[in-house]
Amino acid sequence: MALLLGLSMYGLQRLLVFAEFKQLEDQYARLNVDRVSNRFSVELARIDATVYDWSAWDDTYAFAENRNTAYVESNLYSENSGDEPRRGGPIGHGV
Repeated sequence: MALLLGLSMYGLQRLLVFAEFKQLEDQYARLNVDRVSNRFSVELARIDATVYDWSAWDDTYAFAENRNTAYVESNLYSENSGDEPRRGGPIGHGV
């Protein structure tokens, strides 16, 4: 009798309780995966912004060393017109 009662309790728990706990664990796992995915997206955006900023400085440092006129034409514009390259400035003694 005790064995039958034990098996029936196990069967009920397996059918009812186990299914509910499995559903809760699946929801919790999905929530954590979403949180990790969102965190990676935020971190990727931050890294992307930093790399973009640093890449501009790489070009500027290279210009300070070799005075590449292509850099002047594509990056340094007059504050008034926006069309003509600026000469001189904080990067060097003039181009």
